Amino acid sequence: MNYGILLLNASDIFGGGEYYTLTLAREFTTRGYRVYVGCDGNSDIFKKADSYSVCTVAIEFKGSRNSLNTLRFLVSFIKQKSVGLIHTNTSADRTIGALASYICGSKHITSCHSLESMSYNLTHYIRNNYLTDAFIADGETIKDLLILKNHISPEKIFLINNGIDHIKYKRDYKLREITRNALELSDKDILIGNVARMVPFKGHDYLLKGFKKITERHHNVKLMLVGSGELESELKNLTLNLNLLDRVIFTGYSEELNSLYSAMDIYIQPSLSEGGELFPYSVLYAMSHSLPVVVTHSGDMPFIIEDGINGFVIEDKNPETICEILSYLIKDEIKRKELGSNARSKLSEKYTLKKMCDDTEKLYNNILNLNNTDVD
Repeated sequence: MNYGILLLNASDIFGGGEYYTLTLAREFTTRGYRVYVGCDGNSDIFKKADSYSVCTVAIEFKGSRNSLNTLRFLVSFIKQKSVGLIHTNTSADRTIGALASYICGSKHITSCHSLESMSYNLTHYIRNNYLTDAFIADGETIKDLLILKNHISPEKIFLINNGIDHIKYKRDYKLREITRNALELSDKDILIGNVARMVPFKGHDYLLKGFKKITERHHNVKLMLVGSGELESELKNLTLNLNLLDRVIFTGYSEELNSLYSAMDIYIQPSLSEGGELFPYSVLYAMSHSLPVVVTHSGDMPFIIEDGINGFVIEDKNPETICEILSYLIKDEIKRKELGSNARSKLSEKYTLKKMCDDTEKLYNNILNLNNTDVD
């Protein structure tokens, strides 16, 4: 544990990859490692670091004019702090982090948080094949893409699924009552929920159009959209045009996840297949709260959710299908409980925070030749 770990994340938004970065940093800090998170000083991840008790270092990633200065800063920091391993997380920090690690003789690992190619030019080819010691694939689909499209050796790719603290995050019936009262929901009301950034590939517009059809069949149902983003105003206008203002709840960005998930009866993630969705934390939270989960054929979601076992998998961009499957769940409380219980069980077995961190720790130590434990 003498080596330092530098986790880089150049994103200025706070999504799943940024949550992963801070969570991993916090967990490894508690395990006795010296961990630093390198990010833009004005980014959301930098602002949230204190709440995670994580040590941060402000780095200017944006702009080609700053690249040389950023590289010099990174090299100096790595040497000063005796950082043995650099773990990158976005396209904006991947190359410069790999180059800095090479100059300093450190190891470089990168995580793949979205279903997108990692090789577009010669620089990427060199980085992937000569300056990266290991790739962490969040899911099966990105692992296949890295092998088949980016031609990265399978021996360098390690599948480590995202995980959450299933002990901390679970349905709380007291919070459910408080939250539902605040939302003015009765015991008979069915609350469908979605937690996601309001960006095109999340499929909110198809969900709203499908929900409109649901309200024509059921009068005891509401939809709660948790999150914010570039499409927030547009989605609120769509809600107005669909005459759903009294049926749709926009909470904005919120960190009260236990309260909001506990208030839900059904969860849906209607992401588009071409949008880059890979392994969303929001689905894991829904499973942890014993919710039946409806997902689309996007990324690894069909691996997480087994159709008819712990939820349902449907085609994307289809309001009619959304209406049919949610209407079925609205009418069948027994089925909702069965699917939700199975979802919670699967998460507790496969997608826990401890498993994610244990597997990552093994990989770190293997890359640094500190043990001989294999990682799948």
